[in-house]
Amino acid sequence: ITQQNLATQSASINSINVFPPSAPPFSASIRAGDWNAGKQITVVSASDADGDTITYSITSKNFDLDGDGILPFSISSTGVLSITDPDDLIPYAASLLEVTVSLADGKGMSSSIKGSLMVDNLLSLTSTPLSNRAGWATSSWFGSFYSSGSSWVFHPTLGWLYASPDNSDGFWFWDSVFNVWWWTKPDVFPHFYRKDSGWSYWSLSGTSRLHYNFSAKTWLPAQ
Repeated sequence: ITQQNLATQSASINSINVFPPSAPPFSASIRAGDWNAGKQITVVSASDADGDTITYSITSKNFDLDGDGILPFSISSTGVLSITDPDDLIPYAASLLEVTVSLADGKGMSSSIKGSLMVDNLLSLTSTPLSNRAGWATSSWFGSFYSSGSSWVFHPTLGWLYASPDNSDGFWFWDSVFNVWWWTKPDVFPHFYRKDSGWSYWSLSGTSRLHYNFSAKTWLPAQ
């Protein structure tokens, strides 16, 4: 064997693609203020031990549900995961969304990782976050409230409510004090429809839960 042959064989060995790209699992939250196209959610920190350039692609939970030709997420060549169509994420509001990202080195080696995205409730997502008050947001019609990151919200006057969006722009709220569901929407509130007693009206001028019941034609306390 000649020195030249050894050099050629050595160069061939050094060019072998040994390692697939890899990255740790990721997690992030989508809260008030994140519900807009172009919002960066997290960065997938991938590496390749062979030094190859990594290509990123999203391979699950990235469906164009509203049929407008825009996918809900995009991921850049540097691993930045962003929202591109917030409307496609509406069905995932108040839930944990698992997203799978594929990593490829362009030389036949690939791997995939899973990320968890905690999506806040729709009331919070369509509101504006309050600075210096973690978890708090303000709605143009509902006022200021705290979101736990799930369907439960806390309103300073109304207390803890379970927010469930309807098929239009309204919400059903499970009221743990009333022990009943009531419904309202932006152009109706503070009027609300209580499932067991019809239409009422919230008094929001203080911290008490007074409401006017139109059937009884009187102001009533919370119970």
